[in-house]
Amino acid sequence: MTSDKSNTGVATGKVPGGHPVAVISSRYWERRFAHASDILSRTFTLNGTTYSILRVAVKEFAGENITWPTLWIPMATQSQVMRSGPAF
Repeated sequence: MTSDKSNTGVATGKVPGGHPVAVISSRYWERRFAHASDILSRTFTLNGTTYSILRVAVKEFAGENITWPTLWIPMATQSQVMRSGPAF
């Protein structure tokens, strides 16, 4: 998926004046949002933190994982999602 949106939020991990950002997998976009064309204007909540969807990853992208993650969030928000704090 491509977007006319700028890369606002990539460097800071937040949309200016808004929520932290996340990149979701193509599979999650299909399963949860039915390929909604307005996906980049949507949000979702994870453990009480609301995220703005910044991008949808290409279908083949898995990052550095050997599994297929559903989403990626900035490391700065990891402690909000993992109630016990970072795992490293």
